[in-house]
Amino acid sequence: MVNSINAALIVINVALASYLVMKLDFPVIAYVYFIILLGLYFARWVKEIILICAAISIFYIFKFMAHNEISALLTGTLVALAAIVPYYFSIKTSRGKKAFLQRNSDLKNKQTETMLMHTQITGDKKKRESEYDRIMQFYISVREFSKNVSKEDAVSAIRKVFSNKVGITSVNIFHREHAKWMCLYCEPPFLERQWLEYIDSNRELINITKTEEIEKPQFCPKNEAAVFLPIRVQSENLGCIVLTCEKEYVERYVLEGRIFSPQISLSMKRMKMMGEVSDRARNDGLTGLYKRCHFIERLQNEIEREKRYPKGFFIMMLDIDWFKKVNDKFGHLTGDRVLVSVAKILSDSSKFGTFAGRYGGEEFIIFVPVSKEKEALAVAKEINKSVAAKKYKNGEEIFRITVSIGISCFPKNGITADELINAADKALYKAKESGRNKVIVYNGTEPQLSEYTTEMTSTL
Repeated sequence: MVNSINAALIVINVALASYLVMKLDFPVIAYVYFIILLGLYFARWVKEIILICAAISIFYIFKFMAHNEISALLTGTLVALAAIVPYYFSIKTSRGKKAFLQRNSDLKNKQTETMLMHTQITGDKKKRESEYDRIMQFYISVREFSKNVSKEDAVSAIRKVFSNKVGITSVNIFHREHAKWMCLYCEPPFLERQWLEYIDSNRELINITKTEEIEKPQFCPKNEAAVFLPIRVQSENLGCIVLTCEKEYVERYVLEGRIFSPQISLSMKRMKMMGEVSDRARNDGLTGLYKRCHFIERLQNEIEREKRYPKGFFIMMLDIDWFKKVNDKFGHLTGDRVLVSVAKILSDSSKFGTFAGRYGGEEFIIFVPVSKEKEALAVAKEINKSVAAKKYKNGEEIFRITVSIGISCFPKNGITADELINAADKALYKAKESGRNKVIVYNGTEPQLSEYTTEMTSTL
């Protein structure tokens, strides 16, 4: 637009100059117009030039005014208007430039906001995709877990699901049966007793129905937190999983636990029902203890576990003294009652990982996860004392029984199930040979008599 106005002014000035020169014969006035045109031309770069040209033009106009006042007045008016034009358009251009820069700045700010928003959306998208992938992997793991049919396989699957997840420091799995907590898996194993004491002492844990953070045990490091995953179906409490993790991951595993603990609970319920059927196959029908083959299988698993977390354990072989006399004198039904009673005593002593089995006839075998001989002797003494104190009634006659116990140690007396059972059996034979109602610890090639023998003897 500025170029168009300049062109129009030039045309007008040229026309007026030509008119004055040709008709009026006043070349001074024509000269003034050419000066103004020259000023307008160079004012495109330096607007102050128009002022210089206007001053020169006015000087000549005053000289010409004496000849023709009207032409001089008209020319002066045009000179004044011409002098204003560059400044007018300079101001207008400056304002336009300022408005343009402002719009440009606003656009840049909007572009920056858009880029930041895009970056944020992209980051959120990647985060959501990462969370989706993590949940999908967790879902796949839990789905695979549901394919397990045995409690041992389920425990192994749960451990694998959680142990490999970032931030988790330990996985602890507990089973609840007959109003008692039992530890199925613990990390590390030597904290098993402390974990059980913690679970037993916090009675409010039984009432927790969804995954939540709980007060961590005192034996856990200060920078860790505890997450409680209940395993329950409706009102039935099947057990729980307690995770210890870094504090920054608590919210994450509470959320994941609430999503998947119901599926774990249903799978555990199904396994419990199948386990009840399986127990009938692996447990002795009379005493409820493990059958011989399943006890040996469990023992082999414990041996494999010892290779990863060496601590040591003891095997006890137990035999009822003079049991044949019980059957001969009181009958097999009374003999069965004696077997059931002894099995119950062994079950009641099954604490902190202990388990027992019926080895055959009146013989029992016990796994005791302690590392010191005096601890194993304490368990054996308690069993021996409890059996000897039990009274049995057959008609009007009351009698008591005693047991002999042989003990072997892993890995001192053997590193396989056969070696350990054979050593415990030799110690048991020594106990019966030396008078019965004794506890014998196998030591090397020659079983040695322990310091313990019950004062109560069989009344048969």
